[in-house]
Amino acid sequence: QEAGFVMGRGTDMGEFRRVLGAAFEPEFRFLEGLPHVIETEHYIFVHGGLPEGAPEDWDGWKCMKNDDFLGQGRAFDKWVVVGHWPVMLYGTDTVCANPIIERERKIISIDGGCVLKDDGQLNALIIPYEGSENFSFEAYDPFPVRRVKSAQCGGGKSYYIRWGDNDVQVLRRGEEFSLVRHVRTGYEMEILTKYLYSDEEFCKCNDSTDLVLSLEAGDEVSVVEETSRGYLVKHKGTSGWYW
Repeated sequence: QEAGFVMGRGTDMGEFRRVLGAAFEPEFRFLEGLPHVIETEHYIFVHGGLPEGAPEDWDGWKCMKNDDFLGQGRAFDKWVVVGHWPVMLYGTDTVCANPIIERERKIISIDGGCVLKDDGQLNALIIPYEGSENFSFEAYDPFPVRRVKSAQCGGGKSYYIRWGDNDVQVLRRGEEFSLVRHVRTGYEMEILTKYLYSDEEFCKCNDSTDLVLSLEAGDEVSVVEETSRGYLVKHKGTSGWYW
């Protein structure tokens, strides 16, 4: 709006880039001059991860979009702190948005899926001083906080259907909940109907879990979804159901 450009259906994105580039040239020059990797004596900070090979061969794109960095099996002499890949995608049967600290491999992954995930959170890694390995973190999410009235025993069999592996077959579609079968594993679970991407029998869905959380009376939880059956909540970063 400040550049005087009106966005709409069919916008010419090339023209859009040209107008923005001209209107905010100093800002773009500043951004282009920023490093893709910040290194101190004990830590390396990079958005996605460190590419393979010699540093002189790295480029910005490989540093920023380095998917599944923890899953690459690499280890480092300095601590490498990364974001980009939401930490919950490393889970299988549970959904946890807290930072992952791999002490043996010296990798810390901190992306809590803020905005990207319905139950995501913004994580801030706390390093008390240069060289410290006494890491902690603070997290924020926008959900209302409530106290548990009655204790609940959780656990049992559960699964996490997640982005990148979220093809499902709808076995029974309901107004609020639908029974689906995860295509790759055959696992069946009920998910929120509004999390389905389409009305087709085979479709994709938002990240979903059927984990029942173990909770004590008085525990504080963040309420992500309120339903007729109970609540999808987060407790200490882990998402699950309170019935």
